[in-house]
Amino acid sequence: NFYSIGISYLHYNNFNDLNKFTLIDKEEFGTAPLIRSVSSSKTVYVGEYVKNKSRIMLDFDMYLFFTKKSSIALHLNPQTSWHLDNISRSSLIIGCLFSLRDRKDSKSVINAEIFFQSDDLQVTFPDADFSCIHNGGIGLRFTFPIVFIKTR
Repeated sequence: NFYSIGISYLHYNNFNDLNKFTLIDKEEFGTAPLIRSVSSSKTVYVGEYVKNKSRIMLDFDMYLFFTKKSSIALHLNPQTSWHLDNISRSSLIIGCLFSLRDRKDSKSVINAEIFFQSDDLQVTFPDADFSCIHNGGIGLRFTFPIVFIKTR
């Protein structure tokens, strides 16, 4: 089995949270039938820009292996973060990991994981029976083990 725990501090701004739109200005010249138009586009961001935001993140990563050769595992990865403006967010990844092994030396060549990820467990939707399903996704992830060669 594998366990890890981490804590981190992040100092950032909310630029990635702002809504992005393309504004197109179009101006027409002339009279019919010889009308010309000129247009220009600009990217605009809607919302209040806030800098100097801070948050603390705590995460836990766990793989519980079910076979002797560690070829099948349950993966749990809960995370929570506290923003210093009193907003908190919790997320969860739960998956099943399958390790595909080399036939000769039985070492893992590639790992495949089917997983469910909920980005914010605390979000509620008025018409939903189970809110984190509507705020998450199902995915397939492939990872390649890195083996460091030991020299004497």
